[in-house]
Amino acid sequence: EHLHRTRSEHLRDVFSRYVPESVADQLAEAGSEIELGGQTRDGSVLFCDIRGFTAWSEQHEASVVVQQLNVLLGSLTEAVMRHQGTLDKFTGDGLMAFWGAPLEQPDHAELACRAAADIHAALAACNELRVEGGMAPFEIGVGIASGPAVIGNIGHEQRLDYTAIGDTVNLAARLEAATKELGRATVVSGATAAQLPDEVRDAFEVLEPVRVKGKREPVEVRGGGPAAGRARSDVASAA
Repeated sequence: EHLHRTRSEHLRDVFSRYVPESVADQLAEAGSEIELGGQTRDGSVLFCDIRGFTAWSEQHEASVVVQQLNVLLGSLTEAVMRHQGTLDKFTGDGLMAFWGAPLEQPDHAELACRAAADIHAALAACNELRVEGGMAPFEIGVGIASGPAVIGNIGHEQRLDYTAIGDTVNLAARLEAATKELGRATVVSGATAAQLPDEVRDAFEVLEPVRVKGKREPVEVRGGGPAAGRARSDVASAA
């Protein structure tokens, strides 16, 4: 019993860095049922990037840059956690998150899209404070893709990352990069859209298929507007 409790506490400690407390508690309770090794899971991956932050940071003191980045990333992380997402990593002035592991989430695509809407709402709140303080607002791009990914602890025994790798991850990153060119705040893959409830899917406009690196054929996509447009209000009201 003591060994089980110790292992459960370790699991909770490890995963509490990546997932909401409620999920960490479930993992701890499940104990040995949780597989810490690599596994292929069907899920959704989200990338977001704060546009213009790098250029802005070059004009300000390091302490100010770090303080502002922590505020922004803190708000975006909370948006992910509110929708049961797993924080994978911070990517400089953005982040990567996924749904579908360590616990299975049949509604992973919907959760990711709700998180995207919340991310835009969080940024809007941060921007209000920035404008009040005489600073320029930031924009953000979000890309979401759904499908299989290999998820597990990757790296060295002294420095492991619980992360997702594979084609779905690469596509999500490409779609985030395409948001600026497509003029949309959020771009989701066709596979993601196909798994959404009507009221969420209809909030995203069908766009022309896009060509992305690593794909022979153009990828079907949908896009949400400047503040996720209708997606934000629809998703918020449906949450």
